[in-house]
Amino acid sequence: MMERIAVSELRARLSAVLDSIERAERLTITREGEDVAALIPLDDAAWCLALADRFRDQRPPFTQPALDAWLDDVLGSMDLGELMEAAHG
Repeated sequence: MMERIAVSELRARLSAVLDSIERAERLTITREGEDVAALIPLDDAAWCLALADRFRDQRPPFTQPALDAWLDDVLGSMDLGELMEAAHG
């Protein structure tokens, strides 16, 4: 679970919070006790964007066997280096 931090505390501790993000920590930002955003390391964000791009153009099937085959096809040849290259491409 990600550590939670209020917007007011984030303002007061921004430099320290960014240091923790650089150390690969993740934070959930809250406003009035409600989760509103997440801060994650840049490499994680790039990986997420690359993964989303890979899925965006493909519609999944709706039966479990077809979905399993589709996931094997989409994710089977994927590696982190490829995703990172696509994210920075």
